[in-house]
Amino acid sequence: MATHVFKGNIKAGTISVTFFSDFSNVDPDLLIARYGDSGGGNAQSPHATVAPGGSGTVQVIAPQPGLLEVLVDTGHDEESGRL
Repeated sequence: MATHVFKGNIKAGTISVTFFSDFSNVDPDLLIARYGDSGGGNAQSPHATVAPGGSGTVQVIAPQPGLLEVLVDTGHDEESGRL
């Protein structure tokens, strides 16, 4: 199940997002960060597959202010982790 963890405007800069998957999760999780600048350009969508009990990091380089959205898809409602 994909969950919006963060959605909002950011300033220019480099943003790193790390997800720590709970060891009891049944299958790999997916961490996604999506960015687009205020003018609609510079679209980025880095993603990482995270094994149960592991961690994954994605990075967005925002050359100017824009919208950042972070999603985590754990695959099952009862699965969890820490951002």
